Amino acid sequence: MQAVKKEGNVFVVDFGELCKNWLPAEKIKEQESETFESPVIKGFYEKKRKFFEELGLEEPFRAVLEFLDQHRNSVFNRRDREISLVDHSLRTAEFAFALSGSLMPEERAVVVLSALSHDLGKAVVEKSRMREHPEHSFEILNRIGLYNGEWDRVLKEADPLEVSRVRNLNAVCYLARYHHSADVPAVDAYTADSLPLLKKLFPYLKRADSAAAVFELGEARSEAEALQRVLSETRQFARKLEKKADEIEAERQAENSAEEKLSLFLQQVARGINQPADGRTASKVYGYTMREVPLVALVRRKAEELAKGILGIVPEDLEKVLSPFSLEDGKVLRPCIVRSYPSAPGKREMFYVLNWDKVSSFLREKGEKPVPFSQLNKRRKTTVVVLAQG
Repeated sequence: MQAVKKEGNVFVVDFGELCKNWLPAEKIKEQESETFESPVIKGFYEKKRKFFEELGLEEPFRAVLEFLDQHRNSVFNRRDREISLVDHSLRTAEFAFALSGSLMPEERAVVVLSALSHDLGKAVVEKSRMREHPEHSFEILNRIGLYNGEWDRVLKEADPLEVSRVRNLNAVCYLARYHHSADVPAVDAYTADSLPLLKKLFPYLKRADSAAAVFELGEARSEAEALQRVLSETRQFARKLEKKADEIEAERQAENSAEEKLSLFLQQVARGINQPADGRTASKVYGYTMREVPLVALVRRKAEELAKGILGIVPEDLEKVLSPFSLEDGKVLRPCIVRSYPSAPGKREMFYVLNWDKVSSFLREKGEKPVPFSQLNKRRKTTVVVLAQG
């Protein structure tokens, strides 16, 4: 007797008959695992199923394996060797699992799934267009349900668990898409939001893929040796990165130190330009304000003496150091005519001429409170400095 039968326009269910065919959950899983034709895929599924089940990711895990099973006879060439797509994918996934043990379980699952699926595109792309296979891998992952292109909507409407699930599965897709690139770029809202995660997990996929290639090219006698070799190269590369980072940090600190010294130099200069030395007369220690407000002229000799003491540079370098504060023509050192009083005869000398607005902006960026130009300009009637021609 059938468990379900139609009587007129009504379906009748015989639950007694239905229960005879009802399978316990463990039996259903056995039947599901038997859907894989490839014994190696079936073995891999049984080995990793519990890991993905506990994370709620068994369905996408199975979807990727089902695609591989459907294309279990696919091969690709690595130099002069023919490589099985299934063998390469499972090997890379095993390496990824071994390499990512220090990650959080969800992150580890992303790395393993991306390793398992990164070359799916090789099953469908023509040999002449094999370089395009990462894009095809991305399209396949989209087709089998791993990719969600509505990231903005997910953020607004989904609960935190669903947001985390979508973030992780989309990470699988983008890692696969860019696994032949130097890094995962920010190409849309999702990648911009998830860039720290993608950058963190990307090296694990690259190392696993490299280890698989080393073994498949016969450059290592065993998979363990291939994995160890890649790990050794990775450590060497990491040490180079650390050394480079130290050099960059040293340069940054040196640059900050140089800017701090320059800030001190400019503040000292400001306090010595047309400032009352004794409450009655302007000291004119380092320079003068000019007719063209807000320009200042630094006495060349005194500015160079101060620069040597504070900046530790020779006079030839001072012009270069002060160039960011120059006029529009870019020149700093220029001839000027100094008159003690507006009616007095002039004396031609060389000065460093600076735009005080630029100086003030620099000092404010460094957290300094620059001397107001109004103070520098208090006594400009007593001494006039004008740019000379030529």
